[in-house]
Amino acid sequence: MQNKIQLPEHVKEIIGLLDSNSFSAYVVGGAIRDSLLGRPVHDWDICTEALPEDVIRIFSKYTVVPTGLKHGTVSIIIDGWMYEVSTFRADGDYSDNRHPDSVTFIRDIRNDLCRRDFTINAMAYNEKEGLIDPFDGMLDIENKIIRCVGIPDRRFDEDALRMLRAIRLSSQLGFSISGLTQQAIIDRPYLILKISPERVQQEINKILLSDHPEYIKKIYDYRIMEPIIPELHKCFGVDQKNENHIYNVGEHIIETIKYTPNNLILRLSAMLHDIGKPSTMTVDANGVGHFYRHEDVSCDMAREILQRLKYDNYTIDEVCLLVKTHMNCIPATKRTMRRLLNQIGKERIMNWFALKDADAKARKESNYLFIKNKIDKSIDLYNQVILDDECFSLKDLAINGDDLKNIGYKEGKEIGETLADCLRIVIEDAEKNNKEYLLEYVNQIKR
Repeated sequence: MQNKIQLPEHVKEIIGLLDSNSFSAYVVGGAIRDSLLGRPVHDWDICTEALPEDVIRIFSKYTVVPTGLKHGTVSIIIDGWMYEVSTFRADGDYSDNRHPDSVTFIRDIRNDLCRRDFTINAMAYNEKEGLIDPFDGMLDIENKIIRCVGIPDRRFDEDALRMLRAIRLSSQLGFSISGLTQQAIIDRPYLILKISPERVQQEINKILLSDHPEYIKKIYDYRIMEPIIPELHKCFGVDQKNENHIYNVGEHIIETIKYTPNNLILRLSAMLHDIGKPSTMTVDANGVGHFYRHEDVSCDMAREILQRLKYDNYTIDEVCLLVKTHMNCIPATKRTMRRLLNQIGKERIMNWFALKDADAKARKESNYLFIKNKIDKSIDLYNQVILDDECFSLKDLAINGDDLKNIGYKEGKEIGETLADCLRIVIEDAEKNNKEYLLEYVNQIKR
């Protein structure tokens, strides 16, 4: 862990100018934490005793944006970089469990720090005074612990988003969450409903894109999964009753997420690929569990969940396609590879293989090497299909709509259906993607 915090020149300039006007100022929050951990800092937030109008006056020669005057925040733009400067404050009540009803500007940095969420975010620094750490945030960084400032119950009652933020920081930093902080989350799952779907989505994304995406399970462990994604919550109680699986459905999903490359589409797909298993499970006379067509049910459920969490249409469509096709057989011939490419598109094939691989790793270990070998051979097949320029989409078909119109076909549905029929033929037999052959074939249909 680093001992010295290196401030960017612009930050030094802002703090120095405030200091020269007799106002103390400090870098605060995540910038301090990440600097001490040697992590890249993306946002340098500055806190000062100067009131917003003082900051606007002092930085009149710069571009100053009044981004949140009610809460004492203005943004200063220097050389295209934006820096938030906020006045020390104390917060009033949080009647909506998200935002303070009122704020009071104060003069002491330590009183400002006591309103913050976690000890590792409740530190301040400037070069004149060094590190100000009234809640032992440095010690918690050394011990890799997420711990609330003060009484955890109060911190989460003030802002329910902090419950998800604790899990997100834990996943990003690889830190554990202190016992009292954990218990405070477990005791108030209902508060999670106070958070907008958009903010829930942002925190889920950050957890999934962290170095520990499997920490998404903490949302279940701390009892806040059910109000957010009840469909996923149900998965943890479903024993698969199948010799190919060593985990229940929910645990298998978490393991799949863990083994998936760091890509939001892939990790969302992993999170939702088996979401339909609880509702499709049957047990045969031998006590073996089956989940017939669960991929179709999972696809429909995934779409509903992602829409509820306000994901964009592109993400929803991409995830749902991977979920729907995750049970497709791994292609073992060029023909079956062309069929798969026609169904999912060349641009998605490596994501499809990655999900297949992660899904296999999250099952019985003794089966994985066999499946991995099939995947490797199938990737070789894919490369050969591309190298041989074989057709699997309409744009690569040897004939097009103009060719059909030239031999008497009329614009509209007939052309589309005929081209789709030709595509099916050449997917089954690549050598038939020949203009002369296909024109003879469609002429016969026309006749």
